[in-house]
Amino acid sequence: MKQRLKFFGGYALYWIGYFILARLLFLLYEYNYSFDLSFKEWLLTFTNGIRMDISTAGYILAIIGLILTATSFNSGKLINKIIQPFTIFLLILTSIIIISDLELYKNWGFRMDSTPLLYLANPKEAMASTELWLEIVLFLLTIGYVFLGIYVYKKIIRKKVVEIEKSNLLSPLLLLLLTGSMILPVRGSLGIAPMNTGMVYFSENKFANHAAVNVVWNVMNSLADMNKSDKTYHFMNDEIAESLTNQLNEQRGEGIKLLKEENPNIVVIILESFSSKVITELCGQWKAAPNFDALSKQGILFKHFYANGSRSDKGIVSVISGFPAQPTSSIIKTPSKTESLPSLYKSLESR
Repeated sequence: MKQRLKFFGGYALYWIGYFILARLLFLLYEYNYSFDLSFKEWLLTFTNGIRMDISTAGYILAIIGLILTATSFNSGKLINKIIQPFTIFLLILTSIIIISDLELYKNWGFRMDSTPLLYLANPKEAMASTELWLEIVLFLLTIGYVFLGIYVYKKIIRKKVVEIEKSNLLSPLLLLLLTGSMILPVRGSLGIAPMNTGMVYFSENKFANHAAVNVVWNVMNSLADMNKSDKTYHFMNDEIAESLTNQLNEQRGEGIKLLKEENPNIVVIILESFSSKVITELCGQWKAAPNFDALSKQGILFKHFYANGSRSDKGIVSVISGFPAQPTSSIIKTPSKTESLPSLYKSLESR
């Protein structure tokens, strides 16, 4: 059991180091952006990003834990025959993602996700804008990164696997507990929200935040969300829907000016879970917000607003960007999209 735990810990450090090196490679490749960062920002991309590196490694370790459990009564030589090809497969897959992301980021401005899969049907067209010499360089980088991973595995990790001896009856139970505990690094926290890109964002500099993201995790997460956004809901005839939408977008004359000041001081307050049921002016059931009722008589109260979705991640985007709720997902979970949305802050800043 001791040899198994020793290998498990070493294998965890192996993948975390692999992802840290991938972040360094990303920063060096994107030098046009990264060399504008301060030393502190460079350091913070690693200290914040390691949470996502550990989360990504957690998925791999969960599989390794199951392999170790299933081979509890086998020697290290047999275990290595399973883990070594599994590791090589992962190295090839993750290296393709990591190296492809280097050039894709230059063109797209966001970390790689499931988007490239949309171009698999027409690979020739997808590669048409990429010069041959660059394709060769990226291919060689991928091969080099794979072989580096294999070299480190054979030099350090394989020795720990081969040393593993047959275990007793208690070993499978302990290994199953260890495997189950991987839910903690995978989630990234003990809170309600699981690991997400927002957890590693730390700066007002967009590139610094992007550099902290583990691109392998980003691709996995994007693939997991693909099916959620495929559903469509047909509530009414298309012609009626288009007619209603056109009416909403139609501009009719000038707006009514309500403020005396040309450049007023504006404070936006968003109240969490604040329902019309507590507002008397909106026929609320309870008189729970008397001060709000008083303010509504002094100012302007909009009585025909409806909730944009059922949760904060949809409502906040609606308030700040005027973006409608999506039935099965939320755009706030895709930073590459939210960064390009119009927003109240941008509009006020321009004034």
